Amino acid sequence: IRFDEQICENFDYLKDFDKDKFEHYAREAQISNILKTEDILANLNAAKIINGKLKFNNAGVLFFAKNPQRFFIDAITDCALFKGNDRVDVLDRKIFRSGLLGQLQEAILFCEKHLNLRYEFKGAKREEKYEIPVRAIEEAIVNSLMHRDYFFKGAHNTVYIYQDFLEISNPGGLPKGLAQKDFGKKSVRRNLIIADLLARTKYVEKIGSGIKRMKQAVKKAGLKGPKFKFGAFFDIEFVRQNGGVN
Repeated sequence: IRFDEQICENFDYLKDFDKDKFEHYAREAQISNILKTEDILANLNAAKIINGKLKFNNAGVLFFAKNPQRFFIDAITDCALFKGNDRVDVLDRKIFRSGLLGQLQEAILFCEKHLNLRYEFKGAKREEKYEIPVRAIEEAIVNSLMHRDYFFKGAHNTVYIYQDFLEISNPGGLPKGLAQKDFGKKSVRRNLIIADLLARTKYVEKIGSGIKRMKQAVKKAGLKGPKFKFGAFFDIEFVRQNGGVN
C-alpha cells in the first residue's frame, strides 16, 4: 500500500483540519467553493467517507493538517545558506513545517532571497533574471516533495545553497520500477495522490515532464547541468552562475 493512500486513523477532522490551508490550496488550484468542503476533499482523494465519517489519508494530512509534524515528524523542508562549499558555517537557516504546498512556496522564496539577481531591460519592460532559473528551482523542489519516500525515517527534504552550487535533496532514490537509464524519459510516481494534488497548482505544468523542463530552463540560461545523484537519497545540483557572494 502506498504511503499517501493509507488512512491516518489518528487524524480528527474536527480538531486537526486546517481550514486556512485548505482555502489557500483551493485558491492556488483554482477550485471553486460550489461544493461542500468535505465533498471537495473527497474529490481530491485527500479523504474519503467511511462509515459516515470523513477519514483523511496521509496525503490529505500532509497538505491540510494544522500540524502535519504531529503525525509525521520528519515531513519538513530544511533550507540553509552556507559560507563556502561545505556545511560548516551557516549564514541563514529556515525549517518549514507547514503543509506541502506551503513548504514548496516558502522554499522557493528562500532561494530567491539568497540567489544573485540581475535585471534585463527590454524596451520599457524590466525582467528579473536569477543566476539559476526560478522555473528550474520550482521543478526541482516539486520533484523532491512529490517523489520523496515518506516511509524513510529520520531524514527530511533539504534545500541547501552553497557558494558554488544549489542542492535540493529528498530521502529515497529512484522509485521502484524506474531504471536509471530511463530517468528523465519515463515517469513513475511514488506518491500518486501527492503528485495529483501538486499537479493542480501552477507549479506543475504536466506530470512526468519536470526533469525535461528543468534541463531546458538551465540550458536556456547558458548553465551546465543540472547534475542528478541517485542512492538512498535523490539529489539535484545546480551550478551557481558566477559563484555566490557569501
